[in-house]
Amino acid sequence: MTSQEKLEKLRALMGKQGIDALLVPHTDAHRHEFLPPQSRDIAWLTGFEGSAGLVVVFEKTAVLFVDGRYTLQAKAQVDPHLFQILPLTMAALKECLKSAPHKGVLGFDPWRVSVREAQRYEALCGQVGWLFKPHRGTKAPMARVWQKRPHQPLAMLETHDVRFAGLSVQEKLSKVALNLMEENLDACLLTLGESLCWCLNLRGQDVDFSPLIEGYAFVWRDGSVDLFVDLRKVSDALQKNLHKQNVRVHPYGDFADFAKSHMIHKKVLLDPASASAACLTLLKRVGAQVKEGQDPCLLPKACKNPQEIAGAKSAHVKDGVAIVRTLFWLDQAMGAGSQVHESDVSKRLLMERARQSDFKGPSFETIAGSGPNGAIVHYRVTPQTDRVLQKGDLLLIDSGGQYLDGTTDVTRTLTWGRCDDGHIKANVTRVLKGHIALATVRFPKGTTGHQLDALARAPLWQVGLDYAHGTGHGVGSYLGVHEGPQSISTAWKDVALEEGMIVSNEPGYYKEGHYGVRLEGMQFVRASTSYDGFFTFEMLTLVPFDTALLDVSLLTFGEREWLNAYHALVFDQLAPHLDSQEKVLLEAKTRPL
Repeated sequence: MTSQEKLEKLRALMGKQGIDALLVPHTDAHRHEFLPPQSRDIAWLTGFEGSAGLVVVFEKTAVLFVDGRYTLQAKAQVDPHLFQILPLTMAALKECLKSAPHKGVLGFDPWRVSVREAQRYEALCGQVGWLFKPHRGTKAPMARVWQKRPHQPLAMLETHDVRFAGLSVQEKLSKVALNLMEENLDACLLTLGESLCWCLNLRGQDVDFSPLIEGYAFVWRDGSVDLFVDLRKVSDALQKNLHKQNVRVHPYGDFADFAKSHMIHKKVLLDPASASAACLTLLKRVGAQVKEGQDPCLLPKACKNPQEIAGAKSAHVKDGVAIVRTLFWLDQAMGAGSQVHESDVSKRLLMERARQSDFKGPSFETIAGSGPNGAIVHYRVTPQTDRVLQKGDLLLIDSGGQYLDGTTDVTRTLTWGRCDDGHIKANVTRVLKGHIALATVRFPKGTTGHQLDALARAPLWQVGLDYAHGTGHGVGSYLGVHEGPQSISTAWKDVALEEGMIVSNEPGYYKEGHYGVRLEGMQFVRASTSYDGFFTFEMLTLVPFDTALLDVSLLTFGEREWLNAYHALVFDQLAPHLDSQEKVLLEAKTRPL
């Protein structure tokens, strides 16, 4: 079916069910960023393949809401005659609903909208004359229109060894149980795949790029667990091992019936930011006393223990070696005049990472955008867009790897030969100045990422420039490449940065139709050795910056010293793992300014 045919069938079903508009979010019941194939409703309906978005289908029109990362991508992938593209904000949604010629019921799937989102949507609808109402199960319009969905992945669950995890399952569950006892609660409901994986030291393959599992779990105050997953993915050996750790495994489909029979009048912790509205309704219907609060796994998962930090350092050495070998190949190919496509860069990166020990796969789909493609923040190469690299073009490479000992994410912007465009060099340098400002900041305990965000943007702001994405996100330990609760962004988030948290540092600048610049590295929070009660960052990423793109006159003495020291560290850490020719290249790319 074409998108138009899909919309026509969807609207016919909406009309029969008394739904005047339908909300279709980019999510599933477990809030995965990278959705399993059977949950990619927006991609199926619109053609848009970004990792964030929202669709509202009206009787005559339809709207796709995307954030600033995906504006250009949405324009390229979506038929503008069928879908209007608007910013992904509550204000834009409110205006869209307010201006609709006919107001009525805005339908939604309660398993795919969180409690907090449902509360916000309901309040917004009340302000503009709409009724926010859930639809149910297999009778839902999207479920009936998209009937031939891909089969869900059935890869087996695996144990994540404690030598990588740093803490045993019992140690982790005891922390959660202590939290429940202190709050006088009977249990907590975990719905996030990353929380299940972290607290039970499990990893799966239910979604692309992240070793996550689809499931639910009730963790009880005695430290026992009732876990609900597809039993086809659980080996007999794993089930026996989980049983020894007081984890009872149930079929995924038994979750609702278990809640109805076991949660009567129980005091249950539920995270409204991640648990679906359907979960809250289910618990309240059986008389459970629900306390809304943060998922108790989020903060301890984010604050990496010493073993996880050591693993992250090891993973970033391997990742740096893979990238430098890719740069060596790229320099050789470009120097020989070979025809190199963007897709060739992605393939080579994957090949070099696969040569490293404990590599499990990419942490997201590689972005290798040259020239104007680099200005698309989350560009993905296709056969139609696959450019041949040209000397003088900027190439933005954003890539990462999943290793048993850590997760990586790094972006560099580079070119070949001389860059004589003063504007480009100035803008690349301003992005680097912002990167250095964030990498070198010292901040007191209690500081949030929001308070630090302006440091990375200030050099661009001075000349009237900015970027439409966050500056930093959390990173998992062989888990999700984007995790919370911490972030560094213009958006307010009341989460202080704590020791052991890993965050990205990724300012950028994008000139539509011309080029993109992003310089990203991973760094972790550690205690300052100079002042009590203060923190600083230590860099994890070990990849050289392209100094040929810098206007050195714009760097302060301190910034040059930082860059020289960083490049010396990169060389010292990576050189022992490279052959003689690769060392020569790395030495040239890390030469002091």
